[in-house]
Amino acid sequence: TPQQTLSLRLSDTYWEKSAWKYAGIDFVAAASGAPLINAMLANQIDLNASGTALTTDQASTLQGRPGFKLQTVTSDSNFAYLAICKNKPPFDNLQFRQAVAYAIDRDAINTAIYGGKGESQYMMWPKDSKFFTASLDNTYKHDVTKAKALLTQAGYPNGIDLDTMTLEANRRLSELVQAQLGEAGIRVKLQTTADIVTDFYTNVKTPAAVSAWIRPGLQKVTRAFGPNSVANVCQYSSPELNALTDQLATMTPDDPRAKGLWDQVNKFVVDNVLWELFAWQPLVYGVNTSRVGGDL
Repeated sequence: TPQQTLSLRLSDTYWEKSAWKYAGIDFVAAASGAPLINAMLANQIDLNASGTALTTDQASTLQGRPGFKLQTVTSDSNFAYLAICKNKPPFDNLQFRQAVAYAIDRDAINTAIYGGKGESQYMMWPKDSKFFTASLDNTYKHDVTKAKALLTQAGYPNGIDLDTMTLEANRRLSELVQAQLGEAGIRVKLQTTADIVTDFYTNVKTPAAVSAWIRPGLQKVTRAFGPNSVANVCQYSSPELNALTDQLATMTPDDPRAKGLWDQVNKFVVDNVLWELFAWQPLVYGVNTSRVGGDL
């Protein structure tokens, strides 16, 4: 049933039928947040999938309840960030992008929004990845003094008013970022939207938007900065970056050449501040063990 359920049932003709413990699985469309939590508490949903991972706040509702078990995992594909239009003012100015990067307190975001279970983000891979570039870690460590100096160099000695879009689900994060940028003189005015894809990524009604990204591997870069991608705000283009991703696209992750190429991609992203990165998001999964038993 479109937009509602996808039901799978065990086939009597499947050659390895005995290997499957469940007679069927129903994928139920449920909005994240309170609707998902309520559905789990009402025994309507037994396990939340990756697309509806719980936030730390939501998980606290289930924590300690009899019959529910939670597991938090780190992700190299999910992160929160400030999406920006790099082809138009003020984000077409590298010094302004650097000012924003220094104004962001990633550790505070991880603590306040993710309960310390995420990881401050500076590049395209977290610290436990083989593609992490150690020399780039903490490149834009929170420094309001540097942020203010770069803001002046960018031509905004008296600060700047910055319209920024957000989803209601990102309200707490957006207000924290608003306060952090405000300390550096970047006065953020938040505009709430119910359709960030149309209002920001397609029509770019504001220069920036607080958003979240869920893409694995090379898609983290190609979907954001590659040609003809909806997620490529204002259709940013770099022949150098495209050449690097084209090479990576021909390799498996185990290819010994991939590490060197990812180091170059990480450096290009950091040097040019293509993302205003916040933090790697922790993914929280809950299972109703009283109904389905077992473990996550």
